[in-house]
Amino acid sequence: MDLSTGWTSVGNGNFASASGSIPIFTVPSLLNTQIVAIKISTENAKPTWYTGAWLDQKVLTGLDGSTPWITFSEKIGLGGNIIVFPQVIFNYSIDISFPNYFKNVSVGVWIQ
Repeated sequence: MDLSTGWTSVGNGNFASASGSIPIFTVPSLLNTQIVAIKISTENAKPTWYTGAWLDQKVLTGLDGSTPWITFSEKIGLGGNIIVFPQVIFNYSIDISFPNYFKNVSVGVWIQ
């Protein structure tokens, strides 16, 4: 996945957990684009590991206080993923959660 032209990084990180699960990664800014690229990698991945993470697109509606509504959820694979959200939504956030069996993970998020 070549992200050298036309893509802007909006969040990345390296996370590890010796015991338990890796915490949810929230992209640190609100997004306004329908296409997002996400790269997930982990050391020592087994050949049977296809799931890299679960992605939730969230919006604040103002209807029930400060609880965001999940408007889109998808399981994404290890490696590079291009996500095309089915609706154009402005000012949304992304939460990314990882499988419990990951001991470490690297994640990067880009927009066009």
